[in-house]
Amino acid sequence: MALNVRDFAKRSAVGAIYTLVFIIATLVSWYTTLIVITITAALCCYEFLRMAQADGHRPYVIIGTVAAGAIPLICGFIIQQTHILAVAMFVAFIVGCIMLIRFFIDDNDTIVDVALSIFGYLYCGLTLVGFLMIRSELPGFQGGLLALMVLISIWLNDAAAYVGGSLYGRHLFSPKISPKKTWEGVITGVVCCTIIWALIPLVVPDCGFGYVYAIICGVICGIVGIMGDLTESHIKRSFHTKDSGNLMPGHGGLLDRSDSLIFVSVVGYVLLSLPFILQELFGVVL
Repeated sequence: MALNVRDFAKRSAVGAIYTLVFIIATLVSWYTTLIVITITAALCCYEFLRMAQADGHRPYVIIGTVAAGAIPLICGFIIQQTHILAVAMFVAFIVGCIMLIRFFIDDNDTIVDVALSIFGYLYCGLTLVGFLMIRSELPGFQGGLLALMVLISIWLNDAAAYVGGSLYGRHLFSPKISPKKTWEGVITGVVCCTIIWALIPLVVPDCGFGYVYAIICGVICGIVGIMGDLTESHIKRSFHTKDSGNLMPGHGGLLDRSDSLIFVSVVGYVLLSLPFILQELFGVVL
């Protein structure tokens, strides 16, 4: 598969703007990170629900979009508290109840419409709370730097998989879900992701773990990022559409650009928290 120079240039230009916004927001402060994540969650959910709507379903676009933004926003204000998961679940439950009331009132709605709406704000909203947790894992600039390293690993995974697959991809990875993705590209992406994670103990000395654990995390997050990409590709195929939207030329929609971030936010937070948990409970240092 030959590298399309014009397509790559367009992807790079649009991707650079997206990347710059996230870098600045992540490093400047906790509040700028919260704002960007809230907007990202809401727009991604909007694109997901619009895809469902275009496929003939009747999802609750406005309620779902507001809920997807509200979950990280509300959780953000209590990020240092011990009951953040309970609050996130409570908000998700209340919104689900609102959707059910709408379902009971309108006879034209189906339970599939409700299920799609609930999945939309959980998939795009609840998962991105994980990135806020990563940002708050360490105080001040160190937390921003840690979150940025995770972001770079995700971006490099995506970019390297695209370039590697375009230049020397021969063996298809998942032809039914993502016809252009190759094993060569996937491996290239995971390797690059792992390299960035291996640098975290050097760049962020207070991260709480060493190089071996960082490499393990890099491999896991590289694979999880690919899973996020494939999941969104499969969703688009089920809705019979090529892109989630047109907000980002060369990439499609914001959901197309954030699919790996959604998955890695959750797994990355668990992996980054594990060293501190093990050290506190058992005195084990990774």
